[in-house]
Amino acid sequence: MPRPYPITEASLDLMLTQTRVSSPGIRAALQDHFVRGLPQNEAAARHGVAPQQLNPVVRKIRSKIKPAFDAYADLVGAGGASQP
Repeated sequence: MPRPYPITEASLDLMLTQTRVSSPGIRAALQDHFVRGLPQNEAAARHGVAPQQLNPVVRKIRSKIKPAFDAYADLVGAGGASQP
């Protein structure tokens, strides 16, 4: 099982390339939730997004996209070690 890596702005941007999310409000709410640690409802409200719009994307990232990124990071040894 891959170890969990923190979600950074850069990694979230990469993860979002695997979705159809184009709304700036949803993208900003996801940044606040995953990167800055705001609760999902608070992040949604802050950016004028309905929680039911944000929830499916959060679930997809948590259940499918993030685990794939973590597994790949383990595979290539990206756990903080610098690559030549």
